[in-house]
Amino acid sequence: MILTYSEISSYVPATLKGRVTDASSKQTIPEAHVFIIEGEEEAFTNSDGEFSIKTWQKLPVNVTVRHKRYTNSIFYNNNASKPLEITLVPGQPK
Repeated sequence: MILTYSEISSYVPATLKGRVTDASSKQTIPEAHVFIIEGEEEAFTNSDGEFSIKTWQKLPVNVTVRHKRYTNSIFYNNNASKPLEITLVPGQPK
């Protein structure tokens, strides 16, 4: 497939932002692995549980969140302008 310059330059990447918290305690979760495409479009939450990922994928996208002390979760996102509020359930990763 060959794309023209106007087709390529007309698409602007989206930046997804959000915060990851514990479903029980409501505490933020640092060092959670948040990704759209693992190894390419990913981030780790900071000490305040916040993350930011730039994606070239067309919305909607699935955002996967992993942490060693929580059950893995996948979240659907179709609006990059609204920050994601993600809650994880304590438990073993699937």
